[in-house]
Amino acid sequence: MEDIPDLTETDFFKNREKPSYFYSAPQVDLQDKGSWHMPPKYRCDACLAVGYQFQKQFYLEDMRRPKRGVPLTESQIIDVADKLCSKGFQRYGAKAVNNRPRLSGERLKAYYEYGMTGIGPGFIQRMQGLCQEVVGLLEKETLYEMYLNRGEHQLAENICRSFCIKVEMQEYKEDLKTMDLSPKNHKEDE
Repeated sequence: MEDIPDLTETDFFKNREKPSYFYSAPQVDLQDKGSWHMPPKYRCDACLAVGYQFQKQFYLEDMRRPKRGVPLTESQIIDVADKLCSKGFQRYGAKAVNNRPRLSGERLKAYYEYGMTGIGPGFIQRMQGLCQEVVGLLEKETLYEMYLNRGEHQLAENICRSFCIKVEMQEYKEDLKTMDLSPKNHKEDE
């Protein structure tokens, strides 16, 4: 039998082509650093995230109830909104996608793109602030009615009309068609 020479790791990789990847961190400007308000360049992504999270939390609360199909009470709606706006959005942050600043997080298109995501207390607080802004603009009971009466993309789309310019809204309508916004297939801890 022929002896097989011991190959070191460097011998093995010496003549192999190594893939190269380049990820750039999202550009942080003064607007990103100094303000506690959501910068305009992230507002459309942020409103989609808020819409999805309201839809998901209302769905999960509906599933916890012993009598399904019975609408949530006013106090339950308030609890869902208060909990989401005060403790939610822990996994959202900025990401550069194709050299364009995008918000990345659960169910957003940028979440599924390769790249570095800048997550921290600044974006968490901005998301929570935008959530409170949405609640102030549309009221908690109205959000729940929108959840009950509309299709799966309508809640996010209706919320975003107030936060996005028309050109951005056209782009996001295309994103909405390809996004899985239905919380039915997603775990509670996501």
